[in-house]
Amino acid sequence: QLMGHLRRSFEISLDEVEVEDMSNWFSRHVVKVLVFHLFTHWPKGLKAPDVFFPKAEGDFEKERQSLHAAMDRFMDAAEHDPNRMGLSPFVGPQPLEYWRRIHGMHLSHHLRQFGV
Repeated sequence: QLMGHLRRSFEISLDEVEVEDMSNWFSRHVVKVLVFHLFTHWPKGLKAPDVFFPKAEGDFEKERQSLHAAMDRFMDAAEHDPNRMGLSPFVGPQPLEYWRRIHGMHLSHHLRQFGV
């Protein structure tokens, strides 16, 4: 499930999956600064919408390969077009350069969950 969750976050940032923009002025300007600039860790208890939890595409190895492919697509896009926008349901449209920070914090959060 974690592999699918992480894969989906990369797919969302690349606009490969349609999401609803649930952001508002407060989340785009205040929450964004707090979470992604002042906090050093992903906030505990922050529950993502169901779109971030897809059904498994296969066994663990298939999920791992799908995650790696999504990460590769993201890194390629972010390197070649860092100003390309991807919609975050929480903080609205963000450039891929900014999504790099979001993904870094998100991955660190889940690695800490497993003691890595």
